Amino acid sequence: MQAQKNVRVKSKLNKSAARPRQACVVAYVAQMSSAVMIRNQLVETIDFLHEPEQLLLLEIAKRFIPGDVATPEDILDIRQADEEFAHGEFFSDAEINWK
Repeated sequence: MQAQKNVRVKSKLNKSAARPRQACVVAYVAQMSSAVMIRNQLVETIDFLHEPEQLLLLEIAKRFIPGDVATPEDILDIRQADEEFAHGEFFSDAEINWK
């Protein structure tokens, strides 16, 4: 009888532990679908604007993007530099003319 009771308690604990995880997944999916809906609304709205208003909207949107975001080319250069450094391909301080 005691073993049966322990099994029930464990199964209840497992179910309650899974609920927060399920809630997080549901919230994430809802957030992503909301983001997709907003993106679709933006695209549809932009299509109705004349070109000068589209250019203005583009300039406004650019202000929300930080200036220090690495471009894809920057990321490739950084990876290449990391690989070169890992292989010992670098200049020491003594080899650099600092004058």
